[in-house]
Amino acid sequence: VEGKTEQCVKLDQNEAALSIALCKFSNQPESQQFVVVGVAKDYQVESSAGGWRILVHLQVSFLTKSYTFYHMRLNADCTNMELVHKTSLDEVPTAICSFQGRLLVGVGRMLRLYDMGKKKMLRKCENKVKNPLNKNQ
Repeated sequence: VEGKTEQCVKLDQNEAALSIALCKFSNQPESQQFVVVGVAKDYQVESSAGGWRILVHLQVSFLTKSYTFYHMRLNADCTNMELVHKTSLDEVPTAICSFQGRLLVGVGRMLRLYDMGKKKMLRKCENKVKNPLNKNQ
């Protein structure tokens, strides 16, 4: 492993990459790999520390205008990526991983399963996840 940069992909202005995964899709050839990047535009994290007694609470709010997947095809020797398509999302893509030939994504409070389509990623199913950090809900 040499640790050299093979390609640099520039995001649009005010875009931040929040999550990334290397994926294979069951509807594509077995040798084909893809990189999927979860991106937010105009992403801001506002935090304020405050507390009662010794406890400190961190308040985080996501004030963004848009969320997107960048879906890129890798070449055979993994030295070049080609943009296949972008898919708009309604909430922040915080986690992405490959799962049984599809893409499993944490989007806001949803856990979603996507498959690769011709023009965009196709949502197959979703499940609302209860926030484990807040025990009052």
